[in-house]
Amino acid sequence: MNSRQPVWITAVLLIVGSVTLITGLQMLFAPAYWYAHVPGVPETGPLNAHLVADGGTFNIPIGLGLLWAARNAQRQVLLIAVAACAGLLHSLLHVWSHAEGLLSAEHLTTEVLGIYIPAAALIAIAAVLWRQAPQAASPGVARSPSQA
Repeated sequence: MNSRQPVWITAVLLIVGSVTLITGLQMLFAPAYWYAHVPGVPETGPLNAHLVADGGTFNIPIGLGLLWAARNAQRQVLLIAVAACAGLLHSLLHVWSHAEGLLSAEHLTTEVLGIYIPAAALIAIAAVLWRQAPQAASPGVARSPSQA
C-alpha cells in the first residue's frame, strides 16, 4: 500500500472493489441466487440467467481493478475513472428507470447504498487523484529530472 495515500481512499477502493467482485461472482456463478436476493431486482422482470451472468463478467474485472488500485491509487487513476464512469452510467440508468416508472421507490435505500453512493465515492476519488496528478510537460518545455 502507498503510505502517502489517504486512508479513506484505500478503504473506499477496498470496500467498493470487494463488493463489486463478490457481486460479479454471484452474478456469474449463481445468477438465480443473485436475482432472488437483491432487493428490487425481481420487479424488473423474469430472471434471464444469461443476462445476469453477462453483468457478472463486467463486475468481476471492475472489482479486481479497484482492489488493485487500492495499493497505489495515484498510479491507477484512469482505472478508477473507468470504474467511476461505469458507476455513473449505472446510476443514470436507475434514475431514468424511476422517471419512466420502470422501478418503484420501494427499494430506493438499497439503490442509494449499493449504486449511487459507491458511484459518487469513485467519482470523488478519481477527481481528487486527477487534480493531484503531476501534469505532463507541454511540447517544447523541458522536463525537470524528477519528471523524467
